[in-house]
Amino acid sequence: MSYRRKKDKLFIWRAKNRTALNGLGIPECVASDHRRFLHVMDECFDWETRWNARQLSDGQAVQLLRLLEEVAGPEYRLVHLLRHRTGVQAQEREEQ
Repeated sequence: MSYRRKKDKLFIWRAKNRTALNGLGIPECVASDHRRFLHVMDECFDWETRWNARQLSDGQAVQLLRLLEEVAGPEYRLVHLLRHRTGVQAQEREEQ
């Protein structure tokens, strides 16, 4: 059975939100590459660009967290780290 990205909510969401992610500090090369984006979500770091979540301003961190919470929860290290750093509580996500 083959993997179908058409049904991967995070893949679809990332593709639709690439520009916003880039505007909030995620490098374009990371926001446009699903494998690298998943690595950043899991490790909060991109090896090639040396980008890491600590480079975000406080405002960017809050905005990025709100954007990511549309589709991702604390199972991703980046969401967990941003919640801890900003002190922002989890938003209620609607199940679709």
